[in-house]
Amino acid sequence: AQSLTNIGSVYYKQCNYEKAKEVLQKAIELLKICKSENTTEYANASNTLGLDILRLNKYDESFQIIHEAFEIRKKIFNEKDNQDLCESLHSLGLNYYFKGDYKTALDYFSQAYEMRKRIFKDSNHHPDLAISLNNIGVVYYSLGNDKTSLEYFSKAYEMRKRIFKDSDHPDLAQSLYNIGVNYIHIRDEKTSFEFFSKAYEMRKRIFNDSDHPDLAQALNKLGVKSRNMGD
Repeated sequence: AQSLTNIGSVYYKQCNYEKAKEVLQKAIELLKICKSENTTEYANASNTLGLDILRLNKYDESFQIIHEAFEIRKKIFNEKDNQDLCESLHSLGLNYYFKGDYKTALDYFSQAYEMRKRIFKDSNHHPDLAISLNNIGVVYYSLGNDKTSLEYFSKAYEMRKRIFKDSDHPDLAQSLYNIGVNYIHIRDEKTSFEFFSKAYEMRKRIFNDSDHPDLAQALNKLGVKSRNMGD
């Protein structure tokens, strides 16, 4: 079952959601046969399946599966701070965000962030903390709170610079892109263009100039901003 879960996770990361769903469901069925529904292994497989189904836009089904994994993890860890519980809070936040319930999403993302701070003892450079900061920024951006979203995007960016020591990394490029988008909303065309340019150049180096959706995303924004700035 663990091997199937690992394979399903790989398909999920490759965005092959239908194949991931097929493999993860097999893993869960096998765990049920072995009467292992209340185990970490079952919760891990279920959480990943829930996220996968979320990407297939089946929000209610996704929530049910993610929430089940969350309840199992709460029992296993007696509701004490734990990385798996953080992951469940994060996953529930994603579900609510995809459904457009931004305030509830913010609540879950904030809970995940606070728990991660306690786990990592307020470390100023951990990838999971940066993810939480970035996601909170995304929610504030969606709520139209541009000042607060920029604050969180900037915190995530600074933390990622410390983590990756200013070397090229997809997470750093994502932060640059998000800050660029934020500056569009506050009508600072020049600064947004600068951040989009940095994101594009970093993604070119990361993907060796090969075709990639992230490159196209940054290039599209550069084209739009160039036209708006009269370049």
